[in-house]
Amino acid sequence: MRLLIFLTTLFVALGHAEDKPRTCRALFLARPANTPEKLFLHDGRQLLEIEPGSMSFSPIYPIAQDATSITILTERPANSAAALPQKAPSASLPADCQDFYLILTSDPSNAIAPVRLQIINANSTQFRAGQMLWFNLTQHRIVGTVGERTLKLAPMSRMVVDAPTNQNGDYPVSIGYFSAGQKVREPLCETRWIHDPRSRSVMFVMQEAGVIAPRIIGMPDFRE
Repeated sequence: MRLLIFLTTLFVALGHAEDKPRTCRALFLARPANTPEKLFLHDGRQLLEIEPGSMSFSPIYPIAQDATSITILTERPANSAAALPQKAPSASLPADCQDFYLILTSDPSNAIAPVRLQIINANSTQFRAGQMLWFNLTQHRIVGTVGERTLKLAPMSRMVVDAPTNQNGDYPVSIGYFSAGQKVREPLCETRWIHDPRSRSVMFVMQEAGVIAPRIIGMPDFRE
């Protein structure tokens, strides 16, 4: 629950609508093994079968221009006129959100579909090609450098980082973390990553149960 409450506050200020088809990509963070691989997305106009990835984004799905909410189901309704279950997980979709990420997390208490969902605005007016969108979903303070850029993430925070390099190719990455109350930086990632100026990147810093050090998961988002 804390994760989705945090995500809810991230992109309150939305970008302007764009003259492009309305689209979304889905991602299931920390997906349990017993969760269905395929789900159904209902936007008020159409029912789409989706496959949210756990280590990468789903394909791009078209969304109705007049959609005001997104609902997730595990089974296809008996007919198109059937009312959606009242307790099915859903989220509001702002009118000027033309492109978004549908982030799913586990919710075993929901008998209709065991997920929670959150919509993250991904309009290109506020998240451009070449940039990185970082989410720190841990209680650690994350610091370091990604190419030419400085990374400073407070616990449970986010930031957009400009292109780490002006060139198409690899760049150095040095990231560490400070646990609560600690003054010594612990190493987290010392490596080189590949930069594609045509692609956006979404990065999650997550905490796994029973593991002290956080984990970084990166998702490229390339659009034609």
